[in-house]
Amino acid sequence: MPREFNSLRRHQRHRIFVLNDQTVLRLHPALAVEIGLNESLLLLQLEYLISISRHEHEGRIWTYQSLNDLQENYFPFLSRATIGRTLKSLEEKRLIIRGNFNRAAFDRTAWFALDEEGIAGLTSIRFSEHS
Repeated sequence: MPREFNSLRRHQRHRIFVLNDQTVLRLHPALAVEIGLNESLLLLQLEYLISISRHEHEGRIWTYQSLNDLQENYFPFLSRATIGRTLKSLEEKRLIIRGNFNRAAFDRTAWFALDEEGIAGLTSIRFSEHS
């Protein structure tokens, strides 16, 4: 067996924590420094949700999430007001686009897509060559 594999197996045997939740948030320190901690957490979570979405409108893939859904499912440690301000910040930085493709006029669920042009200006992340 290769030496690295043995080292990895030893490390795995000595893990202290086992995560009970499979929806673990991603944290990229360089991205957090570049755009802010809350912004980086939300951007990476929206990127994940968009990557598994099948909703295409206006040539983009979108995910739809209410502030309540974002808080309850992914960010229980943030207030809805903080999530709302962070989403607004991401829009102002041109990293996400907000849309409305709801069938019912009273439905205020927000739709989000990535702003490729704005994200291309970041230095800490880039688009996958497979996207």
